[in-house]
Amino acid sequence: MLQNMRDNLKGIGLILVVIIAIPFALTGVDNFFLRSGGSPEVAEVNGEKITDLELQRGILLQRQMIAAQFGEEMLRFFDDNRLRGQVLNQLVTQKLITGAANEHGMSVAESSVQQAIMDTPAFQRDGEFDKESFNYIMNQMGQTASSYRTQIRNDYLGGQFVQGVTASEFVTSEEMSLNAAVAEQTRDFYYLTIPVEPLIETVEVSEEQLQARYDEKKGQLVVPEQLVVEYLELDKDNLAKADEVSEEQIRERFDSELKIAKESGGKQKRLAHILLPQGDEELLNEVSSKLAEGAEFADVAKEYSTDAGTAPQGGDLGFIDMSVLPESLATAAASLSLGDLSQPVTSESGIHILKVTDVEQAELPVFEEQKDRIAESLRNELASERYAIAVKQLSDLVFGAETLQEPAETLGLEVKRSEPFSREGGEGIAANQDVVTAAFTDDVLNAGYASKVVELGDGRAVTVKLLERIAQRTKPLTEVREELLAELKKENAAALVEQKGQDLIKQVEAGESVEAVAKAESLEWQVSHNTKRSGGNVDATARQKAFAMPVTEDGRNVAGIKKANGDYLIVELASVEFAEIDSLPLEQRQALEQTLVTNAGESSIRDYQQWLLDTAEIKTRQ
Repeated sequence: MLQNMRDNLKGIGLILVVIIAIPFALTGVDNFFLRSGGSPEVAEVNGEKITDLELQRGILLQRQMIAAQFGEEMLRFFDDNRLRGQVLNQLVTQKLITGAANEHGMSVAESSVQQAIMDTPAFQRDGEFDKESFNYIMNQMGQTASSYRTQIRNDYLGGQFVQGVTASEFVTSEEMSLNAAVAEQTRDFYYLTIPVEPLIETVEVSEEQLQARYDEKKGQLVVPEQLVVEYLELDKDNLAKADEVSEEQIRERFDSELKIAKESGGKQKRLAHILLPQGDEELLNEVSSKLAEGAEFADVAKEYSTDAGTAPQGGDLGFIDMSVLPESLATAAASLSLGDLSQPVTSESGIHILKVTDVEQAELPVFEEQKDRIAESLRNELASERYAIAVKQLSDLVFGAETLQEPAETLGLEVKRSEPFSREGGEGIAANQDVVTAAFTDDVLNAGYASKVVELGDGRAVTVKLLERIAQRTKPLTEVREELLAELKKENAAALVEQKGQDLIKQVEAGESVEAVAKAESLEWQVSHNTKRSGGNVDATARQKAFAMPVTEDGRNVAGIKKANGDYLIVELASVEFAEIDSLPLEQRQALEQTLVTNAGESSIRDYQQWLLDTAEIKTRQ
């Protein structure tokens, strides 16, 4: 199967299966990587290193994904130590998949990497790629343009590999027929419902039962130690206003940007390239000879270039911002004039021959169009400067302070009070695990000091001081009596309902119809004809039970099942009709085939990943 992957990839566009996420708002991301200094190894996979920096980036990305999907309050359940092992496993798998892709001769077109960068919204301003935004984010992430390109290239390779495996799968006609018969079968069944609700208030619960249930659940009724703190909060957004930025400052910044634009020549180059595999000197000489003899560059690119994304267009890369190119290509392109060809240039993708096909004057910035952006940028810079100073001041002022009142007055802040929270976190600032950790330090709990200043990562910082310490306790029976009483009543009623249901099943098995039993007991009953495995206006529990029941010789069967709400269902299976593949509409057959192929592909990729793990040499240094 794997030998056919490259063939299956022909004509398939490169699919980026890993989201390129930029962690702007991650807790503690500001300058995190800049503070990290060196980056020791945490693991080695078949000789390929995984650094601590890669691991920390992965943890931050995972936290961002959790916050985006479930809300920031969930982050308190996922501290870095809990995520570390999971993220490291993901990085190991990624290294193995990338290595496998390389071994199978897969590659990524430079133009695809370039386009991924240009199309990333975080790198854009007004819908266009912005070099300043790109460089700023690279700086914040502790990456270079080159390392980021490598990351994207590896993401593409992983996507290619997965696509290659899944595209190599197929299903036989026998498999289609069997799956259609089972998946698209229909069943006729009857069911009646014995409701629990009418019995709940009629059942008795003894004091002995109540006490026994309390003793049984006592361990679950513990309220952990909680704290109430007072706190001061700095917010960068409140430290500078728009009217503090003068027209003169805006004009000065604009003039500086305009000068840089003019000094750069104000020109953009349109490039085309021919990409060749490294090490094939014979092919390189053949291509170079054709170009030297005057062959059209576009024709040679179409015939020889291995960049599947640009070869059909004669190698055209479009107008390119040189900052997103690999350094070797950017250097070569910078020295070329209109119509010039470069000497062969090496990058991670292979050997390139470049040509400048067009040069256009870049549009210079206009003050009226840029002034709002510049004003906001200057306001943010001013706020950031003041924020950095305020954080230092706050840290100095609360050091050894008996209360937070004096620091609050000095900085113009309000002393706020939290709701009670435990080591698991809580609401408000206690939703941030770093704040919770700071509150439960010995200095705060026992020495009476204010905590260190905790930066929340979104331009906010807090310091907390203990107001009240609420000891761990177990809720008394009087506090949970009604809750346990309701629980026991429902359980006792459900047990009575289930017993009644089992008695009625015996009557049906003895020959009575569900309809007759239901009428005799004044119970509601339903008939469901030609019912499919999913969908339809049928009780979901009854349908699931009907499709879980074995098929007897006469197609009839009867069984009971307790619903989550305590009701009891009696289900009688009347008949089963297996589907014929040829009777299904074309769209349905195609959808079934796609589902089976997808499932087979997912199974294959899981098995292959496991084989890679089993045969890899993996060393961890945690």
